[in-house]
Amino acid sequence: MSVITRQMIATYYEKYQNSEIMFSQEVTQNLHLVPRQIYIKCGGDQWPCIINSTSFSLARIIIGTRGGAFKTITKNANENVSIRFCFAPPDSDIVSFFVNAHVSEVSKFNGKQELAIVTLAFTQRPPDSLIESIGSIHEARKNANRRSEERITLSPEICRKLQLDISKTMLLIEKVPRKSIFRDISFSGAKLIIVGLAKFLMNKEVLLEFAFDEPSEVIPITGKIVNVESLENRKELLAISVHFDVNKIPLAYKIRLSDYFSTLRKTSTSGMDAPAFVPQEGNQNSQGNKVSEPPIPNTDAKKASQNITNHKE
Repeated sequence: MSVITRQMIATYYEKYQNSEIMFSQEVTQNLHLVPRQIYIKCGGDQWPCIINSTSFSLARIIIGTRGGAFKTITKNANENVSIRFCFAPPDSDIVSFFVNAHVSEVSKFNGKQELAIVTLAFTQRPPDSLIESIGSIHEARKNANRRSEERITLSPEICRKLQLDISKTMLLIEKVPRKSIFRDISFSGAKLIIVGLAKFLMNKEVLLEFAFDEPSEVIPITGKIVNVESLENRKELLAISVHFDVNKIPLAYKIRLSDYFSTLRKTSTSGMDAPAFVPQEGNQNSQGNKVSEPPIPNTDAKKASQNITNHKE
């Protein structure tokens, strides 16, 4: 994953200070949050609680109305409290910390008498580790919308920056693995070179399994083939454009691409790198829309011809 600088953390804090993020199962998994290690501390004791949402200025937690935390909070409205966050990132030590706060609101949770949702207003800026984790999710979602059609042409150097193990990245068409060469990817789709017949590929459902490193994970994404083109002088090879199901794009994938674009911004300011390809009018992108695109070099076509084994449709 990308290295987050102090400047980036300061930018996250400024941009998303009051933007709340809900702790869905997907968010919890990507943050590597440990739910059973989340506590509210007040009145000299601490009790487990559930985090419902958080920003950099507040957190909303769910507690039982019959527990000690609720009794302490409602007994003394000015009670100072703190909330304990705990994260267990892979291949790293557990990170835990308390953030001081005061209770700003207590109400029923979804109208249930036995549960209450408590709003905790932070009295201090949260640690950088929380700003980094939450900020990266906000940034990933923003980039996925704003840069959805910007395509990243995959080269060995780009794959290294993405930490994408292209040798383990798979294409399955209607659940059948197919040998392929990934040409480019974006938040909304991908383009690949395969062997096949165009009439048997158009509109087929596909599954792409992206293998990433540091940390090691395989991210599956479903999509549909929306465009098929023959390669010049290589009639047995086809370039297929895959459009992802926008409602099923994993957050983990968005974070990976967002981290890459963040790296581009940092290096481009020093003149060391070029921006990713931005679609313009011309050929077709992963959604079948017209975009500008350089032709596939003949050397790539030869490589594809050598590396892809013929498959019967």
